[in-house]
Amino acid sequence: MKEQITDSENYFSLRMKGDSMYPKYQDGDILILKKASACKSGDDCAVHVNGKGTVSKVIKRGSCTMLVPYNTAYEPTIIEDDCHFSILGVVKQLQRNIKKTEQ
Repeated sequence: MKEQITDSENYFSLRMKGDSMYPKYQDGDILILKKASACKSGDDCAVHVNGKGTVSKVIKRGSCTMLVPYNTAYEPTIIEDDCHFSILGVVKQLQRNIKKTEQ
């Protein structure tokens, strides 16, 4: 069983919308994130880019930062110098409802 988060001041949750992070995260999944303004390369994060929020895998290579979706139907986003970009939090837990098929 996953560890229960009791420090609610430093965590927030969001519901996934869309399929850019499929198959790791699915539409409707609830992600629990630790508030952060920085991350390690390879972390899955909630980010704010040019006025829009998204969840992506953050890859850092030197001075370059890329936001990489798990779904290969989507292209990575390269963060340019003139881009308004900030990290909001790092994914720590996933909550998913199991959908039962009707018989």
